[in-house]
Amino acid sequence: MEFINARIKEFQLTRFNAEGFLKYRDLYNTNPEYHTPLDLFVLSRFAFNNKISFNINHEFNASFGYDHSDFNLTQRANTRAMHAAIQNIQFSSVDFRNFDISKFTSPNDFLYVDPPYLISDAQYNTGPRAINSRWDVQDDIDLYAFLDKANEQGLKWAVSNIVAHKGKENVALIEWSEKYNVHDIFSDYSKAVYNKTKTTEPTIEVLVTNY
Repeated sequence: MEFINARIKEFQLTRFNAEGFLKYRDLYNTNPEYHTPLDLFVLSRFAFNNKISFNINHEFNASFGYDHSDFNLTQRANTRAMHAAIQNIQFSSVDFRNFDISKFTSPNDFLYVDPPYLISDAQYNTGPRAINSRWDVQDDIDLYAFLDKANEQGLKWAVSNIVAHKGKENVALIEWSEKYNVHDIFSDYSKAVYNKTKTTEPTIEVLVTNY
C-alpha cells in the first residue's frame, strides 16, 4: 500500500480533483517512470467506474470518476483480500496457442480462460483496437482444440463465453460445448455503458467446464 498511498499523495487524488487525475494520466502515458502496473491500478481507482481503457495509440484514456471513484476503506480491504487470494495464481496474456500446458500436471492445477467473445461488439473485438484486428471463427476453433488437448491431459479448466447476443448465436461454441458441462450465468448488462441499443433478444452467457 505504500506505493499506492505515495501516488495518491503526490497527485492529491480525491473524488473531486480532476486536475490531479489528468496530470497523473498524462504522466502515465508519456513518462516511463509512471508506466507500471501499480500506476495503472491507482489510475483505475479514480477513473470513471474504475474503468481501464486505452485509445488506438495505446494511451490510457479513461475519464475522471468525479464524485464516484476513489480508493476508500472498503476498496483497500478488498484489495488486501484479493492480493492474499491470488498468491497461488499465475496470470498470462500470451496467445493461448503459445501457452505451454505440459507443466501443469498436479491434480490441483486449474486453468481459467476468458477469450474475446466472437459474437459480441465489445471494443476489444471490433475496430482498430481489436486484438489481431479481430477475433474470428478460426480463433474460436483453435481455442476449442487447445481446451480439448488440456482435457486429454487431465487438466481441469473453465472458459467463459456467450452463446447468444442480440439475435446472433455462436453455433460452433454450442456444438463444441455439448461434450462438456455448460453452466448458465445470469447477468444483467442493461446498465453497461456499451449496451446502448435496446433489444428484446437476450445475451446468454455461459461457463463451460470439463469437470
